[in-house]
Amino acid sequence: MMWSLVYILLLLLIATARTQGFRDKIADKKAKIRAIRLEKLVKSVEAENKIPAFFKPTAGSPAHRPQGPVVFSVAMDKKMLPSCAKGFTGTLRNTGYKGDIVLATSPGSEMGFLKFLEKTSCITYEVDTVSAKKDFEVPHAQFGYSVNVLRLFMYKWWVSMYDKDAVILLSDFRDVLFQSNPFAFRPHAGLPTNNQLVIFHENFPLKMIYRCRTNRQWLQTCYGDTAVGELEQNLVSCSGTVFGGRDAVLAYAHMMVEQLDPAVRWRNHPLVNTSEFLYKVQKQCKHAGIDQGFHNYLLHSKTLEQWVDVKEMLQGEGMVNTIGAFFGTKAVVQKNLTEWGILKGKPPLQTFHNWDGQLSPVVHQFDRFQQNHFQGKYWEFIKVISDQYL
Repeated sequence: MMWSLVYILLLLLIATARTQGFRDKIADKKAKIRAIRLEKLVKSVEAENKIPAFFKPTAGSPAHRPQGPVVFSVAMDKKMLPSCAKGFTGTLRNTGYKGDIVLATSPGSEMGFLKFLEKTSCITYEVDTVSAKKDFEVPHAQFGYSVNVLRLFMYKWWVSMYDKDAVILLSDFRDVLFQSNPFAFRPHAGLPTNNQLVIFHENFPLKMIYRCRTNRQWLQTCYGDTAVGELEQNLVSCSGTVFGGRDAVLAYAHMMVEQLDPAVRWRNHPLVNTSEFLYKVQKQCKHAGIDQGFHNYLLHSKTLEQWVDVKEMLQGEGMVNTIGAFFGTKAVVQKNLTEWGILKGKPPLQTFHNWDGQLSPVVHQFDRFQQNHFQGKYWEFIKVISDQYL
């Protein structure tokens, strides 16, 4: 009897090992196919990705350092104040980060704001929102796309200025702050490889697509009811922060721009070749924030993973801690940031933390709590912002 059990266990171990080996072979084959696809896509994009002659850094900006690392962001709002720059570039530089910071700004931006960007060694590009829609050759620009769409074109151009080994962070500007160097987070895990893209989810269970009317609407208006039905059981991933290797980021930006074309989004629809249908569906897909609809569609439809190695990070588990879902009366669980254990310490030394208690390198959407928690005075509460005023 004893030997029979040993024999059965041995057979089970052998079967398990063979199954795992088979799975590993499949995974390796998929990775090789994905790498070939990415290489072809990057070559195609680079052949067409000509940087317009007018798209140049402002006078006095530092030169791009192609080896990276680099952070891309867009601050195209004339209302940006020095405090906005202190929250983003100030906190980033205070972490010891010495890589490139590349920003787009608006003509007529407040001088104090621009001076602080200069002080923190930013590479700036002055871009007019209105003329950009024509100069960037944005498809269907008559529908009035927001800065969030325009930045996708700039991402493509900026990425092409960097080497294959460069690591890139795409980031929102106004609602992001830094508490430690994002490129030094968990060094044992290493930085993303050239073909890897890291995306960051919002909170579970607070931010499922089907629970969020806004995110659901972005999917519905751009992709239709069928897509919503197939994808709404997934978590919302925020398009405001994306991290990855150079080629993966280039592929991501390219695929995001492609989604502006209704013929791409609706390629399987029987009426896709009729101009009336394309105009109708494109007219619906014009809300500010549609880039997040594109982002979640590409992610959850498994489109992205056909070209890049996608790594998904849950809220509070990775380099970026996106906390906006905890705000508002519609949250499934009603607790403040302190009760959740996300915000720790006493003013003006408060810090944001991941679920394991570790300091969150990048904090996203902290501005949602400006009035109810921080009373409109971040510098009196948050340590890294308070440090900017010492």
